[in-house]
Amino acid sequence: MTGTLKFYRALGRVDLQRMNLPEDLWLAKVQHVSDKAKKPTGNYLRNIDQAVANGAGLVIHGAKGVGKTAIAVLIAKEARSHGYTAFFTRVWELREMIRSRMDYDADSTVAQRVRDVEVLVLDDLRPEDAGEKFFTFSEIVQLVRYRASRRRLTVITTRQSIQALQAPPMVALSEVLLLFPVEGPDLRDERKRELEQSILGT
Repeated sequence: MTGTLKFYRALGRVDLQRMNLPEDLWLAKVQHVSDKAKKPTGNYLRNIDQAVANGAGLVIHGAKGVGKTAIAVLIAKEARSHGYTAFFTRVWELREMIRSRMDYDADSTVAQRVRDVEVLVLDDLRPEDAGEKFFTFSEIVQLVRYRASRRRLTVITTRQSIQALQAPPMVALSEVLLLFPVEGPDLRDERKRELEQSILGT
C-alpha cells in the first residue's frame, strides 16, 4: 500500500454502489457534520493516505443526529477517491448479509470483503449488539482486531458513551481504534426544517 500511486477523482455511481453506500448518503458533505467536529474531520480527511497506510481507524461516538455517519461516509468516499477500496455497512445489515452468506461479487462473499477491504465502515454499533447470538459482539471485535493486525482501516460509529467505550468488551475496540467524540445539536432537525422550507414554504 505504502508507496503506491493514488489517484484523486470524482466518484461515480459504480464507485458508490460497490462501496454499498445507501443512496441517501451519496451526497454527504462536511456541512452535515457538527461544527465542533468539522476541524478534526477535515484533518483526518487531509491525512487519509497516512491513516490508511497505518490502519489508523476510528470509533466515532456521540448522540443521535450529530453527524457520526456523515463523518464515516466522508472518510470512505475520500479514501475511495484516492484509489483505496472501501465498504460501508450498518452492523445489523452486515449480520444479515453474513447469515445469508451473501456474495459481494463473483469472486468473494460479503464476509470476505469486510475482512480484506482497505477501508471498512461499520455504522451504528448498538449496545444491544452485545446480546446478539449470530455475528456476536466478540466476533465484531475479532474482525476489527484481524483488520488492525493487517493495517486495514476500520471506522465504527456508535451512540455508546465514553464510559461504555472504556469498559469491557468495548475497551477491546479502543485498543486498536482511535476514539473520535462528536458533540452538538441534532442536525436532523435542521435538515428537516430546510426540507420543509424548500418544499412547503413554512
